[in-house]
Amino acid sequence: MLKWQFSELAKYREEAFPFKETVNLQETFKKDFGDLIIDASPLEVTGFAQADQTDIIVHAQVKGTLQVPSSRSLTPVELPVDFAIDEVYLQDAGHEEKYELEDSVMLVEDGVIDFLQAVIEFTVLQVPLQILADEDVSAPLPAGEGWAVLTEDDFAKQQVEEPESTNTPLAGLKGLFDSDKN
Repeated sequence: MLKWQFSELAKYREEAFPFKETVNLQETFKKDFGDLIIDASPLEVTGFAQADQTDIIVHAQVKGTLQVPSSRSLTPVELPVDFAIDEVYLQDAGHEEKYELEDSVMLVEDGVIDFLQAVIEFTVLQVPLQILADEDVSAPLPAGEGWAVLTEDDFAKQQVEEPESTNTPLAGLKGLFDSDKN
C-alpha cells in the first residue's frame, strides 16, 4: 500500500513504474488530526515512480473529499481535494545538494519508500486555515458588549470612516516632544 523497496524502484530507469491505489485514511485522520479533519472519503492516488541516476522521483495526483469543521461554527464542511505530490527519495544525503530548496527531498534510511506518509502529510496541508459553512457566510458575526468581530473589509472601511480615536491613556503625551524640535 504505497510502500516500495528502494532497490525495486531503482530498476525503473527507462520507463516509469505506474501506480493507482485507493487508500482509506479515515481512521488515521481522526486519530492524528481529529481537530482538522472530521471525516474523509477514500483517496484515489495515481502516479508514477522513476529512477533518476541514484535517486527515485515520485509524482502522484490525489483526489478525494474531506469533511472539516467550519472555522467559525465548527459545522462540518465538505472540502474536495485534488492536488499533486512530487517527491525525491535518496539514500545518500550527499545527493541532496543537487536539488532546489523548494523540492521535497526525503532521505531513505531503511531501504523502504513510504509514500503513504507523504499522502497523509500533503492531505493535511490542503485544509485551509479558514473555511466557512454556507450558513456561516450569511450569519452575522459574533458581537458583545463593547466588542465585535469584523471582516478585514469592514475593518478597513471603519478606519477610513472613523479616524483613530484620541481618547486613549497615552493621548495626553501626543506632541510632548514637539517643543524640542523648535
